Amino acid sequence: MKQTLPHFSFISSDEQLTIELSTFLSEKNRYVPIAELTDSFLVSPVKIREILKVLEDDLGSFQNDAFFLDVSKKKGAFLSIDDDHNLKEFISFIILRSPLIQLFTAISFQKFVSVTNYAQENFLSESTVRRSLKRIRSIITPYEITITKNSYLLSGSETQIRYFLFLFFWRIYRGITWPFPSVDIDQIITSTNNILQKKMIQFDTPIEKKRFMFFLAVCRLRISNKNHIKETDLQVSPMTEIEKLFIENFPTRNIKLGLSLAEKRFFFQFCKGLGWLSNLTEQFELEKLQQTSEYQATEDFFNRFQKQFFLIPTEKKLAANLFIFRVHTVARLFKNFHTDMNGFFYNHYLINYYPELTGKLSYLIADLISKDQPLFKQEQFLLIHYLMLVASVDEICRYEKTIYLVYDSTLVPLLQEEQINRIYSYFKDFFHLDISLPAAVNAPDKINFVLTSIPLPEYSAQYPNAKILTISRNLKVSDLMKLESNISEFIQPK
Repeated sequence: MKQTLPHFSFISSDEQLTIELSTFLSEKNRYVPIAELTDSFLVSPVKIREILKVLEDDLGSFQNDAFFLDVSKKKGAFLSIDDDHNLKEFISFIILRSPLIQLFTAISFQKFVSVTNYAQENFLSESTVRRSLKRIRSIITPYEITITKNSYLLSGSETQIRYFLFLFFWRIYRGITWPFPSVDIDQIITSTNNILQKKMIQFDTPIEKKRFMFFLAVCRLRISNKNHIKETDLQVSPMTEIEKLFIENFPTRNIKLGLSLAEKRFFFQFCKGLGWLSNLTEQFELEKLQQTSEYQATEDFFNRFQKQFFLIPTEKKLAANLFIFRVHTVARLFKNFHTDMNGFFYNHYLINYYPELTGKLSYLIADLISKDQPLFKQEQFLLIHYLMLVASVDEICRYEKTIYLVYDSTLVPLLQEEQINRIYSYFKDFFHLDISLPAAVNAPDKINFVLTSIPLPEYSAQYPNAKILTISRNLKVSDLMKLESNISEFIQPK
């Protein structure tokens, strides 16, 4: 399934298309005709050829023998890559060449002195730099962050700035390369291991450990530039015994941060929200006794959720409670983030695949907002994670409109059933499908789509409300993509 990854809108549509095209070609391992690329990306042949030229130039600059690109007028484009790691490095390379990414990085590191200086150093016109600054300000304004006019520093709540920088650097670099030239990675590794030795935090995967290292680097970067968390930024409940123990045993000297109490409390709350806290279950129980805002919000959510949706299975209840408890912690700490905790945007999925479930969850959140809980106002952030909860314990597509299809081809019945199973398998997490062979159809007027290798005119009479889609005798990926596009359009509210 195609997913849009806007990287907080810092990269242009052409840069995004270059990334998507390189990923698409690498998965095909064959020559892909220009016509197929045009259909897949819904752009003109001229645009495809333009982006292929950009891709060719980028690969030339990247200088990695693991890549081979050939563009032929007759056969189309072929891209060969040795392994996925090389592809991820190349994508990072494309992203890092983005002018907005480079400018915002300079501002984040407090290396932007003036428009004139930056323009001269990067061989840009001053008007181009000013336009880029204006664009960046428009990107970060919804997060209540701005750039000061004279000193060109990030300004706003320090908690907001830290979380935004954490998500920005993680989404852009994805842990593949170290993006903090002024922060020694060896010191960060040592600091992380010192904290781990105290058994205060834990990581389920190496990726989570790397994410923590990025967070630690952002904190060190901001503190070294005299940007500190204030108690008023946090609005936290009284400390539990676990938080007190965390703060007392925090290896301040070893991690070279010189943290104040407010910094340590932020560190604790952030680790709780991201799921890095070793004693998360115990913390949940203590906050139950304290009736903290996160716990109360979690209790209110499940009371309504289980009435409107389904009961959480007993064996999954603790994991579900802890997940939503973490989500509510992040929603209390930060404002206006429309991503998941990793910085990924899901608007594409919510709109195109789960409009019914999204609507039901939105109503639930609207009902919760009436409670005296400000964190429920972070609707988009909560919506993404509530949907994740549903996906983890239920068949997520069953809340969506059922799409009735008829499959008919010249294949023998056994092979037709195999093709139907392929369709089910491909769309199982995205659409609620009911696919029949013609002989099994009891209500022809309910059929929404007819899939056939021979588009006979009789189908329109037999299935009066159906759209006829021509597919290959043996299903191709392009057939599935065509079907996806048509179903996505069909299920949208009229």
